[in-house]
Amino acid sequence: MAHIQRRQEILDLLKIKKQLSPKTLCERLHVSTATLRRDLVLLEQEGLIKRFHGVVSIIGVSNVEPSYQQRALEQRLEKIIFVI
Repeated sequence: MAHIQRRQEILDLLKIKKQLSPKTLCERLHVSTATLRRDLVLLEQEGLIKRFHGVVSIIGVSNVEPSYQQRALEQRLEKIIFVI
């Protein structure tokens, strides 16, 4: 698996589970701990994940759904942009 695909797979798994252990990621991706560590360091430098002791967490994905007002505003903006 290429490093770009592997990093995307890490992000995809974290979007679903929000937090995973490095051991779980190694098992899921069939990579060594050293390979995973390199990928996690790069993803953390890019600001996409946060590493804690024994846990990897994704940044910027919220479990909270946007409010009705926020969704309505976004939909109105999409309609305006589409018409123009």
